[in-house]
Amino acid sequence: MTREEIISGLKFTVDMFLFDPFTGETFTEPRNDMDKTTIDACRGAIELLEQAPCKETVTEFADRCRECGAKYDKLLRQKSMRGHCRDCKYFEYDSVAKVDGIPLIVAHEICKKWGDGCKTREDGYCFLFEPKESEE
Repeated sequence: MTREEIISGLKFTVDMFLFDPFTGETFTEPRNDMDKTTIDACRGAIELLEQAPCKETVTEFADRCRECGAKYDKLLRQKSMRGHCRDCKYFEYDSVAKVDGIPLIVAHEICKKWGDGCKTREDGYCFLFEPKESEE
């Protein structure tokens, strides 16, 4: 893969994080901290790749990448709470809707947040996880 192909792929990734596939809307700014972190990382990589090659050895570059990757992974873990779908406030075992005025179960094991009611599994994991409200 060439430097230009990598830059093109990173720019495409940034564009995808600024695009809402459900509404077709394109944003100028990231919509949340996770998107901002990813976009900033891609833009930083683009900037580095667009610079003239330096005298850094492959080993030095790899070490620097591992260090940056570790920081990025740590940031993602801090920013995102992950958990099982069954413990998320958006998960429904049985989704009820009125059909011709009659309440019916229309879907099982869905996520109300992702994909406008996308099928999921109770033991699934998700970065959109939000714990259920306590019932006290």
